[in-house]
Amino acid sequence: MRFVTTVSSDGTQRAGLAVDDQIVDLEEGAAAIGGTLPTTVSEIVGMGDEAIVVAKSVEDAAREGKVEGVSAGSVTLTAATTAPLSIFLLAGNYQSHIMESGAAAVNKSKINPRPFMKPTTAIIGTGDPIRIPPDSDTLDYEIEIAAVIGKPGRHIPEAEALDHVLGYAVFNDVSARSLKIAEGRDERAGDGFFDWLLGKWCDSFAAIGPYLVTR
Repeated sequence: MRFVTTVSSDGTQRAGLAVDDQIVDLEEGAAAIGGTLPTTVSEIVGMGDEAIVVAKSVEDAAREGKVEGVSAGSVTLTAATTAPLSIFLLAGNYQSHIMESGAAAVNKSKINPRPFMKPTTAIIGTGDPIRIPPDSDTLDYEIEIAAVIGKPGRHIPEAEALDHVLGYAVFNDVSARSLKIAEGRDERAGDGFFDWLLGKWCDSFAAIGPYLVTR
């Protein structure tokens, strides 16, 4: 299934399902078959398997002509999910990205990943403008695959990790590789180091694709 979030001219967002060339409103579709679903994709993700079962029934009903949708070209899609509880990322996740930055290849089996976070205020949808901050002229992009967690847990064994993944979305991790915030001030050790907070957390620095594709 392909979950989407539609946005109306007044900014109202609604959870939907892309079924062939149609977009089906999930709350309305669920009601049409005697079920219930919330109005946002984030809430649906939080419900886990229960919501997935209902959404699958809506998809089946739409293909059978029992639930109506609208043409995909008649609606505007934003980020597939606009209000996740957290956004975690891994730095240097791709060997090719490490090497294109001028660094040598690493033995990833012998090093720890470097996680960082972005706030939900950084989220934008496909086609939305990326805002270039006035204190940086070194914007960079990194295409990623975001794993959307649908089942909560802690200290999860590696063998069980995918059981907690509801689906995937395309993600653009935007970075300001250098900042001018120290100009005119006394330098301190580390000022030249890439700032993981300010360089990653700007508005519009987390572009999420229009489809959340279930695993």
